[in-house]
Amino acid sequence: MNNTRNNFPDELLGTILQVDAPPFLLTRIQQKIANQMKTRFSMRLTWALSFSFILVLTLNIFVLVKSTATSTKKQNLAEIMQLTPDNSPYK
Repeated sequence: MNNTRNNFPDELLGTILQVDAPPFLLTRIQQKIANQMKTRFSMRLTWALSFSFILVLTLNIFVLVKSTATSTKKQNLAEIMQLTPDNSPYK
């Protein structure tokens, strides 16, 4: 792999020319930023969505707590009445 052109990368870098930006590029970028800021949610919609999310989350937590409390009561009642199957030969 004897390469006779050791300065090949240097030659490539020397051929790169400066590129000029298209006219009005900065104004186009600023206009896109301004348009994107206009598409945000209104504060009223943001508060409504936040309130709805908190309400749904609270209801889910309430239902989960209520269901675990009910299932433990049923289990305790079944144990008290000795309705649970006990397959242990040692009592």
